[in-house]
Amino acid sequence: GYNSQATGDNQVLLGTSSESVIIPGTSESNSSTTGALQVAGGAGIAKDLYIGEDLYIGEDLFFKSDNSVLSMGIDDDFTITHDGTTGATITANPLTITSSSSSTYSTSAGSLSLTGYDGININGNTSEVDITTTGNIDINSGTLTITSDANTTVTGASVEIETISNGSINIDPHGTGNLTLGSVDNATTAISGNVLNITSDGATTLRSGGALAIDTVGNDAINFGTEAVAKTITVGNDASTLVNINAIAIDLDAGSGNLTLDGSGGVNIGTATT
Repeated sequence: GYNSQATGDNQVLLGTSSESVIIPGTSESNSSTTGALQVAGGAGIAKDLYIGEDLYIGEDLFFKSDNSVLSMGIDDDFTITHDGTTGATITANPLTITSSSSSTYSTSAGSLSLTGYDGININGNTSEVDITTTGNIDINSGTLTITSDANTTVTGASVEIETISNGSINIDPHGTGNLTLGSVDNATTAISGNVLNITSDGATTLRSGGALAIDTVGNDAINFGTEAVAKTITVGNDASTLVNINAIAIDLDAGSGNLTLDGSGGVNIGTATT
């Protein structure tokens, strides 16, 4: 048996500081009023409490110390650690958050940061991935790759793609795909640059539903076919009704070859009347 001793503040002591109190009953507990040990009031425990099986809590669970840790697993593989102020750190390998319906992860103030040591993967499965904001979207990276098995659309009041310093912007359709720059609603497509090179391994066609103008700013020249290789330069075709070449001076130079002016209705060379 155990020695019991009443104290002056309505307490009953069982045993001594070097003895253990054992309750041999093995009844399961499924409420606060069942089990081998039932306590009508609260319980105060000064040291650690070890529970061999499940722990059921009817209401709230509080960790009332700064830097407290909630740990799971034999080797403490998953932990939630209080940072001593108002935050916490979740540590796991891996950490999987799964919801059977729509979920929201948000902050009431400040930013929401996702940091992945080996990257961040956002997978919408067969649904859309929507990033919506009334502010700017900044994507800062080394190499930025956007890949889609279907069409890729970037829409905005204005869309700017630029590089830092002297980097390049390359748009490369895969295989025999086409690269189309333009608008279906009559907007203007402007391509500006210090030097603009259009290079093609095959034929290059510039086509316009209206007039097609090629011009320079100031007195810079417009050159066609200046590469030093043999080639044919054609302006117009048999269906062209009129080809106008207007200039203060016109220089036709065939080099060491022949210069031929051919017209089925004749060739007229004259001067403007003064």
